[in-house]
Parts: sequence; structure tokens; C-alpha cells
Amino acid sequence: MTRSRPPVLLAVLALLATTACEDRPITAPAPDEAPRGAKVGPPPRELWTSDDEFARVAGAEVPGFAGYYFDEDGVPVILLKDHRQREAAERYLAPLLAQAGRGRNAGPMPRPVVRKVTHDFAELKGWFDQLEGLMPRDGVHTLDVDEVNNRITVGVRDEAVARGMRREAARLRVPPGVLGFKMVGPAVPAISLQDWTQTLTGGFQIAKPGGLCTFGFNAVHQGAWVFVTNSHCTYDVFVLGSTIITQPLYYQGYEIGNESADRGMYDCAGLFTSCRKSDAAYIRHNGARTIGQGKIAYTELSYGAPAPLEVLGYYDVSRRFTAVAVGSILDKTGRTSGTTYGQVLEACVTAYPAYNGVQYTLRCQDLTSIWAEAGDSGSPVYVWRDNGTVELYGVLWGGPPLPGSTTTKDPDLTYTSRLAGIEQDLGALTYLCAPGYGC
Repeated sequence: MTRSRPPVLLAVLALLATTACEDRPITAPAPDEAPRGAKVGPPPRELWTSDDEFARVAGAEVPGFAGYYFDEDGVPVILLKDHRQREAAERYLAPLLAQAGRGRNAGPMPRPVVRKVTHDFAELKGWFDQLEGLMPRDGVHTLDVDEVNNRITVGVRDEAVARGMRREAARLRVPPGVLGFKMVGPAVPAISLQDWTQTLTGGFQIAKPGGLCTFGFNAVHQGAWVFVTNSHCTYDVFVLGSTIITQPLYYQGYEIGNESADRGMYDCAGLFTSCRKSDAAYIRHNGARTIGQGKIAYTELSYGAPAPLEVLGYYDVSRRFTAVAVGSILDKTGRTSGTTYGQVLEACVTAYPAYNGVQYTLRCQDLTSIWAEAGDSGSPVYVWRDNGTVELYGVLWGGPPLPGSTTTKDPDLTYTSRLAGIEQDLGALTYLCAPGYGC
């Protein structure tokens, strides 16, 4: 993965920190309006597609019409069996071309050109309907009336599947040459960091009563599987087990674990003789879903801006990372802004965050330029390696506010808690790495 790195910032003003957890009500999914499979009212009418419309036009309005498309220069290309139908085709397409001339294609629309073809759209749609009656078939992944190539294009797994489709087409008397093939895999649904996931890994959205946070990373604590997120993402640090964490929303049936290790927010007195060194809590897995040992989800990478939230894959944690110097690069994956990276601007800072109107002390935190927004609290922070693995460093928890604000976090400035500080506060962790690695 190619990564450009920003220049080191010379100075950063360390302001009063605010948490990055998104404190807003969670709307539970609405229940089904009717039981699954129940019939309510008349059955829906079959969808009238653009293919159906173009087939109708070819048979009744513009004889020989075979569709249209835009070439690489944005010029409309009308496909006709008979050039003499050009005027009728342009009349029919006028409102469609007017629509196409908006948005990113805004501007004068070039006059269409006409291309002569062998088959009209009604013919192609008829053969398409015959072949569609054979679906689904193993290894056939797409079926399309391909107006650009004036054929029916079938996306298949391999040449053996294509041979089988050719035999079926011949049996149905689809003319030779009408069928075209492309080798393609099955469509894979895109998953977002904010979606439900069966395998729990770093970076995905989690929920607490009243807000959303981010799943940090998995580990074993005192013989039990836990995951790490921020302490301020839990409900009551003094009553362990009182916080039920869910994924992705706070909704019955989505429970994934209970708080099992925490202590007073950034406490320096009272029951504790030392200040906290992390904003972290351990949540014990309840066994409802698969544990992604040593896995952190990643998206497209971004610096100085939020990244898209589509999950592109999963990093393997290959080792721990103990401490960083100013100018080092750290990455994070969070439910709001995806995978972003930044530089360490100040190392081992004592921060004084405010929580519920009270100011606390938090020792040895790192201030970075990692982009983070509300809801990214708990994000795993790690060092990316060019072998495709990552070294786990800690969790993200908040950052200074924007100039002139006391409540809105500056997305360009973010505090992180180190793994070493997390363990000093809450206890040793094992099995942090993916299977096959040694931590």
C-alpha cells in the first residue's frame, strides 16, 4: 500500500480535551410491519424496467431501436437497425438526454450519433428472458442486455460454465454470436464499519446506553476473552457488569458483552493512589458471535479527512508496539471516519480531560494528527508495516476542541492511550496477535 506522509507540524496548542464518543439517542430498527411471509394486500406488480421500456419502444414506437449509451467523450450513441428511424429515436430520447445533462454531466449535450446494429432491443430482450428462465445456475454471476455490444453478455466463473451456457442457448435457438461472455466472480455485498458483523474485530461500531463508540481490539484477560474500548463508552465504571455493549445498535438481541474491568474515570485519588494512564475498559465477550483474534478492519486510507466506511479487508496484528517518538506515524480504524493516519505531535503528554463537567488527570497520552470524529472513541491505534500486518499500540479516546469551542472536537487533533498504560490500569492482556504470531 503506497502511503504519502504529511510534513511534521512544528507546534500544536494543547487545549482542554473533550471525548469523541457520540452522545446521542440511538434509534432501534423498526419491527417488521407484518410477519415474514405474510401476505398483506394484493401482490406487487412486476417491476417495469428500462429494458422492458426499450423493448416496447423497439416494437411500437421506434422500429429497430436497440438502446443508447454515451461514449468516452460524452457523446450520445443511438443504436438502430435502420438509420431512417433517427428522427423518431431522437424524439423519444430527448427527455432522457435532458436528464443526463445534469449533475456532473452538466453542460450542452452533443448531438447524438447513430450506429447501425444487427438486433433491436425487443429481440435481445426476448432472448434474455429465455436465458433468465434458466437462472440461477452455479457459476453464472451476471446476465445483461448489453446495448453497447448489441448482444447478451453473461458473467461466468470460468470457460466450462460458458460452454454449458452456449449449449443451453443453442437448445433455446438463440442465434450464434448473440451470446458474449466475461469472466467475473460473484458479487460480494459491501460491508460498512457501521454494519452488523458476525466476526467481532477492531474498528466496527458498538453501542452503549445513549451513544455509539468503536470496538478496539480482542484479547484474553484473566483467562477470558474480552475486547477493549474506552472507559467513557461504559455506563457506570463503579458497577462492573452494569454496562451491556451491543453491536451495531443498542437493541435487544444485539448484545455482545458486559463490562468486566474498569476503574474511576482518570482517577488520581480516593480508592486509587496513582492516576489513570488510559481511557479504557475491558468488555467480556458473551459468546454470541465469533471473536476475530488479532484482526482489525480497514478501509480506504485517508489523511486529514474522513475515509469511506466500506471494509476492504482485515489487518493481522503481528506484535505489540510499546512507545512512539514525536514524528512517528500511527493509524486508526473508527466507525465514523474509517481508516486514517497521522503523526505523533506530542508524546507522553499529561492530559486533563473534562468528563461530565469534572476535570481529571490522564498520564502519558499521545497527541496526534490522526483524523477522528464523534463515535470514533475506542478505535484501535496501530503501526502499519509494509508486510501488510500491523503492530498494536492502543486506543483513541478524544482530542482538543476546535478553537472557540468547548464541546466540538477538532478532528485533526486526537489523543490516544497506549497499550502499556491500558494494562497498567486494568491488567495484563494476552492473545492480542492473530494466530501464528507471538503476542
